[in-house]
Amino acid sequence: MPSFLRRLQTALAGQAPTGDAGAAAPAPGERPAPAVPADLADLLPAVPATERPRAAALGADGAAVVCWELPVAPGASALQLQEALRSAPSRWRPVVVDDGWEEALTEAPQPLEVLADLDVEDGPLLLDRRWQSAHDLAVREERLGMHRGTTPVTTVTAVTRAVAERPPALEDGVVAVVDAHDAWQLPAVLGWAPVDAGLSARELSVVLQYWQDQWGAHLVALGAGSFALRVEDPPATADDALAAAQEVLAVAPALLRADLVEPLPRAAELLGPALRGAGWWHVRLA
Repeated sequence: MPSFLRRLQTALAGQAPTGDAGAAAPAPGERPAPAVPADLADLLPAVPATERPRAAALGADGAAVVCWELPVAPGASALQLQEALRSAPSRWRPVVVDDGWEEALTEAPQPLEVLADLDVEDGPLLLDRRWQSAHDLAVREERLGMHRGTTPVTTVTAVTRAVAERPPALEDGVVAVVDAHDAWQLPAVLGWAPVDAGLSARELSVVLQYWQDQWGAHLVALGAGSFALRVEDPPATADDALAAAQEVLAVAPALLRADLVEPLPRAAELLGPALRGAGWWHVRLA
């Protein structure tokens, strides 16, 4: 009889192990569940995942699996599973996701080959263009009297702190694993681009590649309209923190608009202190 580990691996791979007469067959007319890749099945016993992985983000024909969702073991957090998978030698890049994250898969997934020509210098160029555009719009709005008054200090503190705090989904989400070389590629590989965000999945990957190089920021979580980064080399000076705040607001110029009455340049000045030394960036795009 096959060993327990072998029976577990074959069960995860959607195959009936030798001698297992109780394997469930798909219902008539029902598409068989995609088989879990063998190397992913081999990886799972070493990490605290439970149950069978779910094929998520299927291709248009329902056949190509873009990623797999892994449930989290009782008593563990999604972040713990993400960290365990990230440290494992594997081609699978983990990211924490919530219930609505697939709503943001609005573009066709891109193969890794098309990302090979991305230049890390494209990131600051894109951010500069977006910041200038958002800045000019804010100046025009200010001239029209669309921003008046001052946001209460308590509101400023709460709003800016939320950008630099670890999001709750890292505790109770699930983990998706994607075949990619690095975490910054995941938006493009998945086609993750929230509606009305004003950025394509490829552009988001360009920005994340630059932030990983500049700030040691690694993508940890994707939601329906937000993403979270663990920042290993956060800005340490006021000037660097202001520059980081401008970059974050260049990606998401409406991030603070719903809560702060200040124009965009002033919002960056208010956000900067919260990002100084911050180990997390939680960026809401929609």
